[in-house]
Amino acid sequence: MIPRRLVAFLHDIAALVVCWYAALWLRFNLELPDEQFRSAYLILALLVVVHAPIYWFMGLYRGIWRFASVMDLRRIIVAVSFAAMGVTAAILMFRIPAVPRSVLVLHPILLVLVMGGSRFAYRAWKDHALYGRIDLNGEPVLVLGAGNAAERLLRELDYSQDWKVVGLLEDGAGRAGREVRGRKILGAVADIAVWAEKLDVKRAIVAMPEASQAGRRRAMEAAVQAGLSVLTVPSLEDLLSAVTWQFPRCARCNWRIFSAVSQCSWMIGGCSAGLASKWCWSPVPGGSIGSELVRQIVRFKPRLLVLYELSEFALYQIEQELSTNLPGDPDCLCRR
Repeated sequence: MIPRRLVAFLHDIAALVVCWYAALWLRFNLELPDEQFRSAYLILALLVVVHAPIYWFMGLYRGIWRFASVMDLRRIIVAVSFAAMGVTAAILMFRIPAVPRSVLVLHPILLVLVMGGSRFAYRAWKDHALYGRIDLNGEPVLVLGAGNAAERLLRELDYSQDWKVVGLLEDGAGRAGREVRGRKILGAVADIAVWAEKLDVKRAIVAMPEASQAGRRRAMEAAVQAGLSVLTVPSLEDLLSAVTWQFPRCARCNWRIFSAVSQCSWMIGGCSAGLASKWCWSPVPGGSIGSELVRQIVRFKPRLLVLYELSEFALYQIEQELSTNLPGDPDCLCRR
């Protein structure tokens, strides 16, 4: 099997040749004189000698096309710019004739467009962006927040078959009517009850970890008062504190009881023998991951379940849910 790095390298070399002829074609008003066509062979050899090592050493083939980003585009621009300056210097040094100056400008521009465009086109194809989203039949959900965290959440939910984001709400209504990844900002969080009834929504996701604790609490309280089930996207501080603490391990499989990046269901399933009739401690149970983890733990009837949460409202919410649905004695809950 041909290595993917080699395929990407050969693609860029082919783009190098095609863009040179395209620049000549544009320079001569969509006609390519025979003289230019014949002399181009010498220039192409120089282009490959200069561009190829620069591309390799500038790290153009360390990235993965599936995750092409602005950083990859920046790397392409820098590499092509250095190579273009090297080609120009070589042409002047060796006094190579019949090379129009405008071609030396057009060629790197076309090259950046082709090399960058092909990478982003491949990512769009892999992300199924060319074929639309597949969340048309999922459960409708409102996202509270319209910042970076909300954008990342929408990106992940684009391909969810379970949930369908029907709109976003934020603290103010100043950006109402605008869109984030094709989802409209409907208005302010204070109007969540109106939109929930209008759109027949039963669930909301608070995706505003950059906001203050008071702001997130207001958003959660508004959603709860509207009768919605609330999930939260934890802040980076919450994740770091959860990951860096030392958690008890399961006596059976030696896995940690809490993992911020593990799938709760199969992780807890493997630890079932170590949870039944045992004391369990769950930090940050108010977040979307922590709350689901607690629900999974409760299924195995622990002797004592200690919930440690900085947000009093989030702790109250999960405690009320567990007190209602907990099998056995609800007094096994210990709140902190």
